[in-house]
Amino acid sequence: MTIWEHKPTSSDHTFVSRAAKSSTCIYCNEKMQNLKSYFKHDGESKGVNLTGTTYHLWCCPICGWWNANGSLGTKDRHYYRIEHRASVGILKKLDIADISTPVNEIQSFLAAKWEERRKCNPKLFEDTVVSVFGTEYEALPTAYTKDGGIDCILIDANGKEIGVQVKRTKKTISVAQIRELLGAVMLRGFTQGIFVTTSNFSPPAVTAANLACSLGTRIELINGREFLEALKIAQRKMYPDRESFIHEVGTPALEHILDIDEIERGYPQWIGRR
Repeated sequence: MTIWEHKPTSSDHTFVSRAAKSSTCIYCNEKMQNLKSYFKHDGESKGVNLTGTTYHLWCCPICGWWNANGSLGTKDRHYYRIEHRASVGILKKLDIADISTPVNEIQSFLAAKWEERRKCNPKLFEDTVVSVFGTEYEALPTAYTKDGGIDCILIDANGKEIGVQVKRTKKTISVAQIRELLGAVMLRGFTQGIFVTTSNFSPPAVTAANLACSLGTRIELINGREFLEALKIAQRKMYPDRESFIHEVGTPALEHILDIDEIERGYPQWIGRR
């Protein structure tokens, strides 16, 4: 399910007007992609189109935030009137501390509001890491308790197993925590481990990981910024076209907004008019 919803009657019109003009996502700052453009002009004066419909549907390929905007030009006797219209996705109230929240919603939410990551349920964050790595590996989560220091096992295309430790924390990861992962990896007979955290690694922790690599066991360190980049890559297939967008986001009200015939008739669900 999507983390965005459409509220045609309760949205702040100033916010809608500003957001709909943005060429980048107002949440994750990614460049918006155009899913649909529509132009139909039926009047002209001195080479300038004055009446007709202009419409664009934009979507963020990372977090899925969307905005639709356009204008309707009409002529009343000797006067021209341009009515600007816009509608934007509104972020749902999502309880990321609730273990029952779907992982795909957590993944999109964190892509949009990474600063909220430390409020995420630890098990849900582990599942999100598994989901992100699952785009390139076969990812197998371990039991949440008594996992022996390994939260997830990745299997690459050659059948190689990699042990992953995940820490959702604001504290810097210590050298002791790296040694714990190294011991767990070696006990399982693996030759590679990955430590993922929402924070960062202390210099001694980095030194310990480098030493392990030189001795034949590779320990890869992924800090909060690096995991966010991996999360964004995993999200890039959000809405490849208008049809998939409607399938995922579509509600009766939104379906009407995306219907050009309804737009041309001035469907009243459009918001942000001025």
